[in-house]
Amino acid sequence: MRLLLGFLVLLLSTDTAILGQAIDPPNTNSGGYSVHRSTLAFEESPEAPKRLPKQRAGYLYPVLSWGPNNQVAGLKEVLALGRILRRTVILHDILNHYDEQQAALVGGQPVQGQALTMPFDLVFNFDHISRHQSVVSQAELFDAGWDGALDAVLHFDDEFLVQIKNALVLNVSDTGATYIKFPYFNCTDGELEALGKAIQQYKYVGVIAYEHVVQGAGHGVKLYMTGNSCHDEFLQVTAQLTKSDKVVQLAAAFRGQMLVNKSYIAVHIRPYPDKCLYVWRHPDAVNDESKLKEMCKNPRLINVFVGQTLNSMKKRKLHGLFVMSYPSIRDRITEMYKAAGVKPIFFDEDDLEAAVGYRNTTAAFSFYSYTCTRVLLIFSGICTALTGAFYASYFPKPRSVSLLGMVEEEIALGADIFIGTSYSSITGIISQERYARGIWPGHTLTFSKTSLPRRSTQ
Repeated sequence: MRLLLGFLVLLLSTDTAILGQAIDPPNTNSGGYSVHRSTLAFEESPEAPKRLPKQRAGYLYPVLSWGPNNQVAGLKEVLALGRILRRTVILHDILNHYDEQQAALVGGQPVQGQALTMPFDLVFNFDHISRHQSVVSQAELFDAGWDGALDAVLHFDDEFLVQIKNALVLNVSDTGATYIKFPYFNCTDGELEALGKAIQQYKYVGVIAYEHVVQGAGHGVKLYMTGNSCHDEFLQVTAQLTKSDKVVQLAAAFRGQMLVNKSYIAVHIRPYPDKCLYVWRHPDAVNDESKLKEMCKNPRLINVFVGQTLNSMKKRKLHGLFVMSYPSIRDRITEMYKAAGVKPIFFDEDDLEAAVGYRNTTAAFSFYSYTCTRVLLIFSGICTALTGAFYASYFPKPRSVSLLGMVEEEIALGADIFIGTSYSSITGIISQERYARGIWPGHTLTFSKTSLPRRSTQ
């Protein structure tokens, strides 16, 4: 009750402050933010003058799951665990989205110029995190003689065991490793002690984690200190795992050029799950309630996102609209916003390619492969070789639409108001970042009333 009353007092306060610390509103005239947090909703651990040394207890290797932002959430869980157990965390590349991985492989072999991963130091600021906790890059350990063999694998749920494949892609092996399971883990002192003892004899320990160490780490994590060690360290990590200088610079340049450094709202529109995208691409399906129920968990998002966006813009007197969405529904989103008198702005693949040579080639890959095997009726083995040559000549640099998403997140981080989609890990990560930056909670929202109303059973 005391906590609830305190929170109500906080919300009713006329001063923009959290836990007694003044929080400045976003400075949209500066053209960008510092990568280091200067105002936080909690007391951040101090930054060391130089990189912290390796821990004697050994290493934790994050074995991550699914898309890029799910991986980032899992990585932060392992980083939090590393801080508590006093183990050095091995930082490695982030795997691109599944579709991009498929486009990067032909006949099971990597295509020249196609990237399976995003380099960690291209996405995140390694120097910054290394001054807050003990970390080492996988490449550094390989150079020092580590053969990539894990001594043990810690996991919490048998359904996630298959995710070890993501470590194998990164040339890390579980051959001969001891598997250690903690089926019930709430990060109590006793559980942490038992976990520490269970892995004590192993130097290199893989950790398969996604919302196992911290409840709701991907989306729905509590954005306040709770007293739970893993949760609170997770928030510390969120403040310290900042984007790379390159990503920050790209976001700042975009704000300056496309948003002209004016006040703006950022929205993330995510029909969920993927099959719901069909509804957005076929306007006739919107009025089919049975189709909506069958294909979408947030079927009314398409009916409410424009109105809720415009209401927030009007209330805050914002002038720019930045939109994050799947490329396949951007035309529909643009059409709906323009009908309401506002023009959305997107960060496009061409913007990313112009800056770092990255672009999404999944569509081109599918078209070329189909044309080769189905239209030209060429033997698939020959198509494999031709496709490799095609990519090497036409796309000479690595591409990643996943990296595009990372830049979009940094742009959304700098928005005066952000409205996301509750089911999305992207929205979850952005909300965590904005909290760690010290942005007033009332300026980070999700679209509401996106589900179909329940019918009365009476």
